[in-house]
Amino acid sequence: MHYFEGLSTAKIAFKLNISQKTVQNQLTTATQALRLRLTHLFLVISLVISLVSD
Repeated sequence: MHYFEGLSTAKIAFKLNISQKTVQNQLTTATQALRLRLTHLFLVISLVISLVSD
Protein backbone atom coordinates (compact mmCIF):
# COMPACT_ATOMS: atom_id res chain seq x y z
CA MET A 1 0.00 0.00 0.00
CA HIS A 2 2.83 2.35 0.85
CA TYR A 3 4.89 1.70 -2.26
CA PHE A 4 2.23 0.65 -4.77
CA GLU A 5 -0.55 3.05 -3.83
CA GLY A 6 1.61 5.79 -2.36
CA LEU A 7 -0.28 5.86 0.92
CA SER A 8 1.27 7.36 4.02
CA THR A 9 1.81 5.20 7.07
CA ALA A 10 -0.93 7.16 8.83
CA LYS A 11 -3.46 6.39 6.07
CA ILE A 12 -2.49 2.72 6.01
CA ALA A 13 -2.85 2.50 9.77
CA PHE A 14 -6.28 4.07 9.58
CA LYS A 15 -7.44 1.74 6.78
CA LEU A 16 -6.18 -1.36 8.60
CA ASN A 17 -7.23 -0.15 12.05
CA ILE A 18 -3.75 -0.63 13.48
CA SER A 19 -1.24 1.79 14.96
CA GLN A 20 0.99 3.86 12.72
CA LYS A 21 4.02 2.52 14.57
CA THR A 22 3.02 -1.05 13.59
CA VAL A 23 2.88 -0.01 9.94
CA GLN A 24 6.29 1.66 10.22
CA ASN A 25 7.79 -1.40 11.93
CA GLN A 26 6.40 -3.75 9.29
CA LEU A 27 7.74 -1.57 6.47
CA THR A 28 11.17 -1.49 8.10
CA THR A 29 11.19 -5.26 8.68
CA ALA A 30 10.09 -6.01 5.12
CA THR A 31 12.62 -3.60 3.62
CA GLN A 32 15.47 -5.11 5.64
CA ALA A 33 14.46 -8.65 4.67
CA LEU A 34 14.25 -7.71 0.99
CA ARG A 35 17.62 -5.97 1.12
CA LEU A 36 19.22 -9.05 2.70
CA ARG A 37 17.71 -11.44 0.13
CA LEU A 38 18.74 -9.24 -2.77
CA THR A 39 22.27 -8.99 -1.39
CA HIS A 40 22.49 -12.79 -1.19
CA LEU A 41 21.09 -13.14 -4.70
CA PHE A 42 23.61 -10.64 -6.04
CA LEU A 43 26.46 -12.56 -4.39
CA VAL A 44 25.29 -15.87 -5.86
CA ILE A 45 24.90 -14.38 -9.32
CA SER A 46 28.34 -12.80 -9.05
CA LEU A 47 29.85 -16.13 -8.05
CA VAL A 48 28.16 -17.99 -10.92
CA ILE A 49 29.31 -15.38 -13.42
CA SER A 50 32.87 -15.56 -12.15
CA LEU A 51 32.84 -19.37 -12.38
CA VAL A 52 31.38 -19.37 -15.89
CA SER A 53 33.81 -16.77 -17.22
CA ASP A 54 36.89 -18.73 -16.09
